[in-house]
Parts: sequence; C-alpha cells; structure tokens
Amino acid sequence: MFVRDGFKNSTPVLPSDAIIGLRRFIDDNVDALTHAASLLAGAKGRRIVTIILEGLQNSIQPSARTMRALQELLSILSLENVHDEMSDECGFFAAIDPCDPAVADICLLTDGLRTAMQEALAQKSAGQHHLVMT
Repeated sequence: MFVRDGFKNSTPVLPSDAIIGLRRFIDDNVDALTHAASLLAGAKGRRIVTIILEGLQNSIQPSARTMRALQELLSILSLENVHDEMSDECGFFAAIDPCDPAVADICLLTDGLRTAMQEALAQKSAGQHHLVMT
C-alpha cells in the first residue's frame, strides 16, 4: 500500500486527538487568518477560512473537504501562486505594500499553520495511517 504523507497530493484524514492543536491554532487566529486570506485571495480566501472553521467545529474528525481547505489556505499564505500573472492571488499580492505590518503577520500565520498541520500529521502517523487520495 502506498502511503503519501504531505500536503500536495494526498488529503490526510486525522484522528480526532490529532486535530486538537490544529483546531486551537485556527480558533486562536481566526480573525488574523481571515484578514490574511482576504488580503491574499479576496472572497476566495474568506470562503476557505469559513470552510475550515465549519469543518473543524462541526465534526470530531475533519472531513477531506476541510483538510483540502487547510492545504489551500496554507498555499495562499505561502504565496505559492503569486508568480502566476493570470491568478487572482497575483493581483492581490501586488496590491499589498511590503511595509504593511500585515506582511509580518502573514509570515507568522504561515509558519504557525504549517507547524500545526505538521504536528497533526505527526500525531496521525504515530497512530493510524488513513489517507484519502485526491
């Protein structure tokens, strides 16, 4: 059986105890995440944060949809698509003043989200190996 741990080509399904830290990070930073996602992706970014909030609050174990939304939010915060001049994210990124304090906040949020996701995956791999391939 091929198991692929990572954020790109597979969607991990986490046991409920592995998402506690992830849920805490999202809850503690919801306003900042919403603001950052909005700055970098507009309405799409806000929608992604809403999907994550609903998915983490309304279930014991996050669905594949919630996990995909977390991966998408990390991609937005990591500026993965700003190089593509045809992407909306490129336009939103270009409109941000590099001196804006939100830039430092985005960096901290990116690191925090990545760490929370990695810790959740590490806890998952210490237990069961369930993946939903996308």
